[in-house]
Amino acid sequence: MPSADKLQALKNEWLFSHIDVPFPTLESKEGWAIYQKLCPKSYPNHSQPIGLLDWHWVSFHKMTVWFAQYYAKQLTTNEQEQYHLVEFLTQISVSSDDQLKLFFVTEPSSSDIIAAGFCAFVDQQMVVIEQVGRLSHESTTELLAKQSD
Repeated sequence: MPSADKLQALKNEWLFSHIDVPFPTLESKEGWAIYQKLCPKSYPNHSQPIGLLDWHWVSFHKMTVWFAQYYAKQLTTNEQEQYHLVEFLTQISVSSDDQLKLFFVTEPSSSDIIAAGFCAFVDQQMVVIEQVGRLSHESTTELLAKQSD
């Protein structure tokens, strides 16, 4: 399995590829810079019974918008930074062929998003690279394993 640093580099290259286009918006470029500054380096320790949670792969643009809005609010309370982060993250175009996937986790009773992040298929298994929210990395990894069964 590649190191955490190598997985982060893979994720960052993939993210950057979505704005490495002939005419990227200034807001997207600013969002990329803010994302690099604020991207999570650690995960919450809150464990939650995973049987009570729903896993969602981001598979179309409206879900990308929900993902971007939640992610931005988790990274900063500054509304200007949130705006630029949303502009950047909504540039992500999801495809079933992508090496990386976006996800979010909700509580079924309320449909509230409680975690979101990035996964990659590595060495024959899907691994969580980065996440934000109220769910521990261990709980998210356990929930991901159940999705693969």
